[in-house]
Amino acid sequence: MHPAADLADALIVRLQPVRDADLIVTLLDPDRGRVDAYARSARKSSRRFGGRLQLFALGRARLTQAKGGLPQLSEFERSADLAPTSVDWPLLCLCSTIAELAAVASQPEHADPELHRWACASLRACDDLAPSRLRLASLAVDLGFLQAVGSLPDVSRCSVCAGDLTVGATWEDANEGWSCLACRPTAGPTIDAAACAAVAALVLDPHAARTVFLSRRVGRLVRGHADALLADVLPRPLRTREPLREALALIEV
Repeated sequence: MHPAADLADALIVRLQPVRDADLIVTLLDPDRGRVDAYARSARKSSRRFGGRLQLFALGRARLTQAKGGLPQLSEFERSADLAPTSVDWPLLCLCSTIAELAAVASQPEHADPELHRWACASLRACDDLAPSRLRLASLAVDLGFLQAVGSLPDVSRCSVCAGDLTVGATWEDANEGWSCLACRPTAGPTIDAAACAAVAALVLDPHAARTVFLSRRVGRLVRGHADALLADVLPRPLRTREPLREALALIEV
């Protein structure tokens, strides 16, 4: 990194307190990937940062390289606050999961505009979301993440013949993806064409969680496959996963 560098679209995905007033700020940048920066006196300075160093904030970061350590975060000018406007606990848990997924999957000095796009879009989609839609939104977050990191099979077409799924499908193996009923009519529990289209919509746009419908049976099937794929991708279980599951269990849907 140069002695001084600007990150135009840095998303704060982790804040780690250090000593009495400092912070290690983890930023997700589309061109530089994950950047861990040291923000000195960030928790008491009103001149440089004020209240702008907050989780889910998007903005321009000014970095200076320190000798033998993390770059110093000297300025952060917030352009958008992607935190949910509601303080609802399940919603905050879901947003925290998005931030943790982004922090864990990103790499230093590795451009990943797709992961950055997914994180920002997912946070925006969570704002003002009805509690009854949070479980589906959680599934959309995980499917979209797997798509962003290249670990989700194509769910828009048959993995055998590459045809569309208008006749319905089965999804027997998480790594293989859908098989249309014409190719494998007895390969597993069948999923109708509308449910196939709903899952594909969740992958492409997290906002689809506001409108699409999945039966409990299909939701459990897709969730099981998503969890299996996540276990292969992530180096460790997410710290936010269990609080999110507990929060979603309290929601009556």
